Amino acid sequence: MSPQDRGNIAAAVLNKLNPAEAILSGAMENGSIRFHVDKTIGTNSNGCAATSFTVTPFGSNQLAAEWQEGGCQGDHVILQKARS
Repeated sequence: MSPQDRGNIAAAVLNKLNPAEAILSGAMENGSIRFHVDKTIGTNSNGCAATSFTVTPFGSNQLAAEWQEGGCQGDHVILQKARS
């Protein structure tokens, strides 16, 4: 395992143990909910904090969540409804 891979694993663990928090406000826009980050509390292990967040219906019982992090690379995830 390369030092970079070990660093990525360590950063992922740190982010899970100490996530960044944010206060969001949002509105509907083109079938999605677009959130604006009003205030952040902390950053992730790379010094990044979210600047915007979008949630869009996706597939059957799924949501696509995408976020941007200012000067850092944003990311996305597909969320699925849990069985009730």
